[in-house]
Amino acid sequence: MSLFLPNIKQIAESSRMHCGMAFYSVFCNFALQDVNMKRALLYLLIGTAASFMANYYFLESQGWIVDLYSAFAFGLGWGLAYYVDHPEWPLGKKLGISFIGLAVLLVTGFAFFNFVIAVPSVIKFSTVFVAYYLLASFKESKSLRY
Repeated sequence: MSLFLPNIKQIAESSRMHCGMAFYSVFCNFALQDVNMKRALLYLLIGTAASFMANYYFLESQGWIVDLYSAFAFGLGWGLAYYVDHPEWPLGKKLGISFIGLAVLLVTGFAFFNFVIAVPSVIKFSTVFVAYYLLASFKESKSLRY
C-alpha cells in the first residue's frame, strides 16, 4: 500500500469524527461499505447533471432552480431504480425505498416551490423509474445490473 493513498479504515475513522456517532452509524459506514450505494449516488449525480444541462441549455428554461429540481427528480429516479435492482429483494422493500424517494421529492417541492412544480417532478421520477424496469424486462435476468 502506498504512503500517499489512505486505506478504507483511515477514511472511515476520519469520517466517524466528522459525521458524529449517530449519523456515522446510520449513513457514513453504510455508504463507505456498499459499492451499490456509491454507484447509485453516481447515477443520481450523472442523471441530475445531464438532465439539468438538457433542460437549461436546450429546452425552455423555467429558471435554474426549477430546472435543477426537475433534474434532481430525473437523477433520483435513475439512482434509486439502479439501487433497488436486486432480484433477491422482496417487492415490499423496493416499493418502500421508491416511496421514500417520492416523499423526498414531494416534501422538497412543496417546501420550496408550489403544487404546479412539485407534481411534474414526481411524474418525471416515476417515468424514469418505470423506464428503467421496462428496459430491464427485455433481459433474461430481468435486471440491468446483472
